[in-house]
Amino acid sequence: MSKKCGVRSLSDSALAELANQIVSTIGYAKYAPDVVLDIDIVMVDINQYLEQTGATWNIYQDLLRVILSSDYLDANMRFTCLQMLLNGSVAFLVTEVFPFSYYEKILQVIAAQGTGLRVLNLKGVWVKEEHMHYLFEIVRKCKYLTKLFVPYIANDDLLEVIAKHCSQLKVLDISGETDITEIGIESLSHGMCNDKLTVVDVGMPGEENICYSDIALILEHCPNVETLSTYSFVGASLKFVHDNIDENFTCKLRYLHDTGTDEETLRVIMKTCPHLESLYLDTPKAGSLSVLTSTFLRKLKVYKFSCAEVMEVLDRIGHNLSHLTMIKGVGHMEISEIVRACPLLVDLDCYMMDGLSYTKDSNRFECLEGLEMLSS
Repeated sequence: MSKKCGVRSLSDSALAELANQIVSTIGYAKYAPDVVLDIDIVMVDINQYLEQTGATWNIYQDLLRVILSSDYLDANMRFTCLQMLLNGSVAFLVTEVFPFSYYEKILQVIAAQGTGLRVLNLKGVWVKEEHMHYLFEIVRKCKYLTKLFVPYIANDDLLEVIAKHCSQLKVLDISGETDITEIGIESLSHGMCNDKLTVVDVGMPGEENICYSDIALILEHCPNVETLSTYSFVGASLKFVHDNIDENFTCKLRYLHDTGTDEETLRVIMKTCPHLESLYLDTPKAGSLSVLTSTFLRKLKVYKFSCAEVMEVLDRIGHNLSHLTMIKGVGHMEISEIVRACPLLVDLDCYMMDGLSYTKDSNRFECLEGLEMLSS
């Protein structure tokens, strides 16, 4: 059987059957022409049935996951199920996509019934200015949040509320086009969660819509951050801290994305990121890759680069790499040379390369599981 279409587990089948029964019951109560039922009473009866049959918090949580992510249910049915199943024991909630007319009602339900949430993903409920006060209320009430995903929503006021009330927050997604400025970033970097944060997803890929000196505040004051997802000018932020604040500064970054990296910036990256495991370099300057010497690097992704320069890097550090992605390489790349330099590769991707060739020899990829070569 295809890996992309695995055998459905018994628990998934049972969950789907239960979700189908709940949705059918609500649908019958709402729309059947031959009955007149109070939908509120029906919802109470369903909840009582679940309680009597011993439904635990993870059952409610999984039912919400299955129903809210369904492509076949309309928004009204999904909202009714959210209203019925969300309670203080549910720890994980992904709202999925809803029409604008439901935003206010959804936020009101989460604020009233979701106080036990530890993970909240509002992607698909694009909160606007007139509804932000509900989001502030949710953040204040959900005191146990460890992961919060609010892409394309955040502003300085929201970051200030997060800084004051989210003492357990570890993962924060405030990516996309937002109204965040230095004021909001500074509030976050000095907030209650600054020493807990490990992942901050901020900014937009390829666009410096947030200044690198603002991101430097996160690096300086959030000592346990390991990943600045999406933000693609991390090198400039590290260089700002190194040059202006502390030349002996080091951080715990394990993933880093940088654009237009020159030799000096890459030296700073190597110096300040001793734990770096995954590196994405977008359009590195000519000659800059010569200083890439990290023996801890496991994943390397390069875009718009010199094939000859990358091959020199692979000769030095390739024996530790497990993943290699190359996009728009200029020049010629010999696959058998990659085999020799990177014998432990698990995944190799080559896109829009000038030239690829393979000369058969005795070397083989012993660990390779994934291989893509497109438009090359």
